[in-house]
Amino acid sequence: MQDSRFKFYQNKTNKGCGYTKRKCLDLSTGEYCAFIDPDDALFSDAVECLLDELCKSSKVIAAYSKLVFCDENLNPQEIFSKIRQIHNNKYFFNIPIQIQPFFAFKRNAYMKTSGINPILKNAVDQDLYLKLLEIGDAKFVDKVSYKYRLHSNGISQHGAKQSAKESFARVIHETMRRRNITVINGNPVPVIYTNAKDIYNLLNYQTKIPYRLMNKIRMVFQ
Repeated sequence: MQDSRFKFYQNKTNKGCGYTKRKCLDLSTGEYCAFIDPDDALFSDAVECLLDELCKSSKVIAAYSKLVFCDENLNPQEIFSKIRQIHNNKYFFNIPIQIQPFFAFKRNAYMKTSGINPILKNAVDQDLYLKLLEIGDAKFVDKVSYKYRLHSNGISQHGAKQSAKESFARVIHETMRRRNITVINGNPVPVIYTNAKDIYNLLNYQTKIPYRLMNKIRMVFQ
């Protein structure tokens, strides 16, 4: 590679996504950071539109936008409609999913967190989001900027989703403990992680219409 703007690093052995993304941030020197998965792609103005938002307010430490699902050749198929502006508080866990993979953030905000968990193989982005949201707010840009590639191997994809779901539950439990949350909606948070079902059951109320309507009202007056 002849372009001096890019630096290439390689682990001697495959140490997983969590270790690698944490290492990338350790090596980074820029003011802003973002990750893109190797099989996905960005629209040409993706970085510019997010950086514009990050420069507007010191309270906003991250920005994200919409994604479009694509086939294996990155031909757009369907826009993922669930991404929206979040109401950030200690009980926000991105359940249901409202933040997308291309999440630009300020490096100085990341340095105030404990950093990405290096042992994680899945749910690495979720770990990053939840830690950063304890430092500041995130701004949603109502624009499609990310191409998310869907693969035809359904069995493999299902297995990956199940593994990610389990990892995400562990990340959420760790976040609850880090935020000193002992009770959610009248139900106790397990002191020790037991299983994914127990964690997701604690958050079932956040998927219900009354809770989501209340969040929309909060956003209007925020």
